[in-house]
Amino acid sequence: MRRKSDKIKILAMTAFSVTEFASDASDAGVQGIVNKADTAVLRDMIISLHRNNYLAMNYMSIKFKNPFEANQQVLMEGKNIHVDKLTDREIEILNICLKGYTLKEAAKLLHISESTAKTHMRNSISKLGVRNKVQAIAKWGSIYAKKF
Repeated sequence: MRRKSDKIKILAMTAFSVTEFASDASDAGVQGIVNKADTAVLRDMIISLHRNNYLAMNYMSIKFKNPFEANQQVLMEGKNIHVDKLTDREIEILNICLKGYTLKEAAKLLHISESTAKTHMRNSISKLGVRNKVQAIAKWGSIYAKKF
């Protein structure tokens, strides 16, 4: 939805901990997130969104963007992904981690040092345009699923 419009205001609702999903919700381009059981906060957030008060949506250190900024962010996703530049070894590491192994275990399986495995993962993180190992594995999993 966010890719198609820079005007729609989106409020995410969850039955789970808001802190657990606030960052992902922000990355997805919503303007705020609320626990659906908290009706008073839900009402206040809807009013804030209606008044274009996006500052009220910021949760702890998570900044929620206005619809235009969020649309631009979502449209730019994928622009810095260089899957074709992943080396065979980086792909091996990602595939092993995708199966649930740690980097230490991956290093042992590939007969390389843990430090070398970490270097390959850092390179993969950069090439996949993500911020950390968990995101790299998740991104690789979604790419891998589409490729095969």
